[in-house]
Amino acid sequence: MSRNAAHLARWLVCYDVSSPRRRRRLAARLEAHGVRRQRSVFVLEATPDAMPALLRRCRALIDGADLLRAWKLLDPPGRVAFGSAAPGLPGHWIV
Repeated sequence: MSRNAAHLARWLVCYDVSSPRRRRRLAARLEAHGVRRQRSVFVLEATPDAMPALLRRCRALIDGADLLRAWKLLDPPGRVAFGSAAPGLPGHWIV
């Protein structure tokens, strides 16, 4: 593992962009840095110092009405479980 790899963090990035052209450009930028998990949801690996610069470059591709959000994921990755619960328990929970 390289020295920089030890400082990588995983990020969840999602967007809501109204223009198809802006949406394609943003998706291409995010695909260059991570893995698409859903249509507008990506998981990226970046250092905490590099992430703000990447988000600024992404933000430059969209306009003020569009939405771009990023969250740092747990390290090590946590578990999230969704599903039906036993009677009396909530339907969805985080483990």
